[in-house]
Amino acid sequence: MAMGKIFLKMIDGIDRPAIVSPFPTKTKPCVMLDLGANVVCDEHHLCQFAVMGKVYAQEFLDIKKPTVGLLNVGEEEQKGNDAIQNAAQLLKRPRKHFALKDL
Repeated sequence: MAMGKIFLKMIDGIDRPAIVSPFPTKTKPCVMLDLGANVVCDEHHLCQFAVMGKVYAQEFLDIKKPTVGLLNVGEEEQKGNDAIQNAAQLLKRPRKHFALKDL
């Protein structure tokens, strides 16, 4: 992770890298990020991972308008820790109000 951060550089506004893995579904590929490299993340890191996943899906999987979601312990909004609940709220903002500089 450190070597990737040094040699590949980071997207402006991204604090830390994440492990990414694409996997197939019945309709189109799906991308998951933060697969074990980051033990503790706050809502800002989770939103940054969403941005990286979106960029990855657009650039490498040729998905024009990827859907971004947050994997949690259930679909109810009150489930998950504070970081997950806060990230879910940040990700619900309209696109024009969601920017890396705000994270």
